[in-house]
Amino acid sequence: AARARERAAVAEARLAEVFRQAPAFIAVLHGPEHRFTFVNERYTGLVGGRDVIGQTVRDALPEVAGQGFFEILDRVLATGESFVGTEMPIYLRTPTAGDGADAAEAPAVRAPHAS
Repeated sequence: AARARERAAVAEARLAEVFRQAPAFIAVLHGPEHRFTFVNERYTGLVGGRDVIGQTVRDALPEVAGQGFFEILDRVLATGESFVGTEMPIYLRTPTAGDGADAAEAPAVRAPHAS
């Protein structure tokens, strides 16, 4: 049993490293507050280098309010149905935006997952 747990931990670490280096924006959120538990390097760059781990999406990205993304996350969690959006602009605060927000556009997939 201990050996199986060790193999599972190694496999999980390898998978996390693949996600960390993936050329896509990846974030994993947990619970009804959509708390960040994992983001990869590309996602960190997308949100202007902010450390969002442990924060709720609403606290970490307050400038996203009113853009419909929080509601999409709530709906995915409530229904268990995935959402796929393409070419959806999102306005995020970045170092180059000053007091405003820069527009970013990226494919968006929100899918429920078992914990």
